[in-house]
Amino acid sequence: MKFRREGRLFVLTPGMVEVALVVAFGVWLGVFFSPWSGAAFVMFQMLLRWVRKRPRFVDVGRFCAGAWRPLHDEGHIFALGFTRYGERGPWSGLQLTIGTFAFAVFAILPRAEWAEHKRVLAGDGGGEEL
Repeated sequence: MKFRREGRLFVLTPGMVEVALVVAFGVWLGVFFSPWSGAAFVMFQMLLRWVRKRPRFVDVGRFCAGAWRPLHDEGHIFALGFTRYGERGPWSGLQLTIGTFAFAVFAILPRAEWAEHKRVLAGDGGGEEL
């Protein structure tokens, strides 16, 4: 158990300082350039903080959006590319890599396979189950 030292009302941690600097810079961007640029900067930086520990994904129907740190040690300054189904399948979405973080929005299954998957889940698969 940690106790605060006498006479110190508030203890700053490096994470709190980082968040305060990000918000201050976002406010500065919002005041001198555009409120949208300030809000976008703050949201992007908070997303980077959010995925530092583990990957995060959100599924919406047939589509998925996620952020993660790639396993390889290569750090890209900026990369924009397409995601694929498997290694050589058709394109399924977009991926953005900045530094050591990757962000992507992609379809989980092709449209025809998704329709079949939904029929199987609904119990209409004609005796075939996944």
